[in-house]
Amino acid sequence: NKSLIEALQKRFTGVNQENDLIRIQRTEGTFVHREGNRADQIDYGIRQLFAFAMREYPSMPREPKEEDLLQQPRAHAVPSVLHCFADLASDLGFASDEITALKQLGTDARRTYPRSRPILVTSGPGVALYVRCGKPRCRSSKADRNLLFVDHLHDTRQDQGDSITSFFVRKSVYLAFFGRPSRMESTANMNEDMEDADSVLSYYRRQDRSQSQESSGVSQAGGQSQPSSVQEERRQGQRRQEQRRQEQRRQEQRRQEQLRQEQLRLEEELQRRLEEERLERERRAQLRQEQLRQEQLRLEEDLQRSLEEERLEREKRAQDQHEQEKVEIQFKVWERHY
Repeated sequence: NKSLIEALQKRFTGVNQENDLIRIQRTEGTFVHREGNRADQIDYGIRQLFAFAMREYPSMPREPKEEDLLQQPRAHAVPSVLHCFADLASDLGFASDEITALKQLGTDARRTYPRSRPILVTSGPGVALYVRCGKPRCRSSKADRNLLFVDHLHDTRQDQGDSITSFFVRKSVYLAFFGRPSRMESTANMNEDMEDADSVLSYYRRQDRSQSQESSGVSQAGGQSQPSSVQEERRQGQRRQEQRRQEQRRQEQRRQEQLRQEQLRLEEELQRRLEEERLERERRAQLRQEQLRQEQLRLEEDLQRSLEEERLEREKRAQDQHEQEKVEIQFKVWERHY
């Protein structure tokens, strides 16, 4: 809807944003930052608000406008969902009286979306043709709600299969309306350390906003807010800086401890491998010695056998010669008598 997008563009003030960075929501309450200018902040902000609406539209029906309606049960918007929607809009840099009013609804009940990788194709029949248009089915809506974030919707990977999944249909609907962003970056493989740092910054910003609202004197009845003093703003800035420094020190300490543990693990691994190599060398030396001993025994046995065979051969020859001499003597004796 062009008029709705134009209205959102006019409501963008850049609140809670950082220069040359885009805030991208990965899960409820978890953001990461990517490089981008103000136009990118507006574009991605609007896309993420629509992605939220795609996830939660069953809980955000339009309020009736006609006064004389048919008497029938009607669904009403869930206040906590509207509160989360307004909170997200504020986190993405949008501000208006309507957003402020919605943030007063319900409680800050965070919606949880388990993080998982979407499946685009399937080996089975997939989504039937007649259900690919219009609103999604209840079962598909519940299954895809956890995946409708812009990093998944902008993912450019190509899978192959027999048919498409319901998330592929939702992604196609989204791209049909918005197209791909001009700044295409792979947001599917974000660095976990960046996620942790951004989560910490998001937490501190929410704390700072709460403190700022309390100190500015906003009345619960919708009264006008009183401007805070320069000293109070300076103290808040100093507190934020101190909190960030403390968090950086804690992160550095954790990193140093991790490095120390990793060094100890590597040293233990090295000692273990050296010990294994020493034992292997000793085992091989013992095996070699045993082989040499067995070879020596075999040679000695062969030598003894050869000597014994030669002795027996000499004795046999001597016996044969003796027998031959006896025969010759008897023959000579016989000749003398006859």
